[in-house]
Amino acid sequence: ACSSRERMNNASCKERNGSNQLKVILMDGVEGDTFNVTLTDGSTRSGTINARGKGKAKFNNRPPGDAGTATAEWGCGESAEKPYSCP
Repeated sequence: ACSSRERMNNASCKERNGSNQLKVILMDGVEGDTFNVTLTDGSTRSGTINARGKGKAKFNNRPPGDAGTATAEWGCGESAEKPYSCP
């Protein structure tokens, strides 16, 4: 079941220890629901929403200047997207 408030809070790419890490934060989901986050280049991460309704997907070693759209899909059927760009 969806909460119907599912949203992508953030899609930020920052340099960490010499390489770029893109972090995508999901909010207001239903505990135990699954999610997939897919980037423009087809990279995917999946996980499960926690007790606070949040989910997190990390993509390491993104190339300098990498940019595109992160698309989140919750198991219940909701989806959201946000653009990202790396330094």
